[in-house]
Amino acid sequence: MQKYYKKSLQVIQENNIKNEKEYNKIVKTYLLLSARSLKFISGTNKFEEIIELSKKVK
Repeated sequence: MQKYYKKSLQVIQENNIKNEKEYNKIVKTYLLLSARSLKFISGTNKFEEIIELSKKVK
């Protein structure tokens, strides 16, 4: 699960995703965690905070 979490954050950063709607469009293409799963793992209800976390992942 941690591997997919990190991959999801990296794809957000690489594709310059700005909001949850954009993220949901690429979930199936890149085989990523759903936005709901990302929120649960991150412990937040705001997708903007997940975008900020993605900037810290390399």
